[in-house]
Amino acid sequence: MERIEKAEKLMQKTGITYEEARKALEESNWDLLDAMVHLENNGKVNHQKEEPAMEGTKANNRAQTTESLVKKVVNFVKSILDAGNRSHFIMKKDSRQVMEIPVTIAVLLFIFLNWVFLAALGFTLILGYRYHFRGQKENAAYQKDVREAEEAAEQINQHHAVNSL
Repeated sequence: MERIEKAEKLMQKTGITYEEARKALEESNWDLLDAMVHLENNGKVNHQKEEPAMEGTKANNRAQTTESLVKKVVNFVKSILDAGNRSHFIMKKDSRQVMEIPVTIAVLLFIFLNWVFLAALGFTLILGYRYHFRGQKENAAYQKDVREAEEAAEQINQHHAVNSL
């Protein structure tokens, strides 16, 4: 390490001027540790100046803030995708369900194939197809109704199987 670098390092660590750092280094034969001890003994060290530790803390705080922000964004995207997967876009014709896809898929189709998607949407509307959106709450109630209908149908099948014997 050159003399100027040693003086700058001593200034940074102790908070003294360049002249004081150079003088202390000269008195300690340009030994950085001895110069720091000499300044400490003479009461010239400013203990409030600890920039390297502060820089590490600041960098650590920035990293934690960035990590926290990334986690929030990821959680937000997950919640949006989850909501889109629980809501459905339904195509019907004459009160008969033809197609049902999650809203997430419908949005992706619109984003990547928007002209094709819009043309198909318009064409099917002309042919008499109708579209319906079923949200999360409606979808949960619909799934419950479907399960109950399946259970009732199974009970009827079991009852007829017993009576037919």
